[in-house]
Amino acid sequence: MTTPTRHPTLLAAILLAGTLLGVNTPASAAEREPGVGVLCIWGITAAIVEVGKYCPVSADPAFQAALVESVAVMDRYVAVNGGLDEAGITAFKRHHAGMGADPAFLCTPDMMRMWEDSRARGAAALHKEVAKAVARPGKPTFGDCL
Repeated sequence: MTTPTRHPTLLAAILLAGTLLGVNTPASAAEREPGVGVLCIWGITAAIVEVGKYCPVSADPAFQAALVESVAVMDRYVAVNGGLDEAGITAFKRHHAGMGADPAFLCTPDMMRMWEDSRARGAAALHKEVAKAVARPGKPTFGDCL
């Protein structure tokens, strides 16, 4: 396993996003353009999946499964609306979410706190946030989820 370049998106997620579901958006999902913020939420959620796989966080297989399911929903959204194939999806996750990274890179206190905070909010809140993000077809962008 190699440590990926520390991309600003992942660092922003680590430093600024207290939790995945506590995102600060100036407009409701209904007011935003379709696809806006999907890449941001996808990257953060995918990073939290990696943390749950490799870091010493609370054991919660049901919540980890909800995270994986949510990432899969966004994988399909970006494939259909952004034209990414499987290789593109994998490249995004490696670059923006630390997929395949050394656990020492992933298992920072901030990243583990993101996982724990997301878990505390629960799977229902996660599913609701993801459903809002992918509710309407549109070009996926990073938008303003942080």
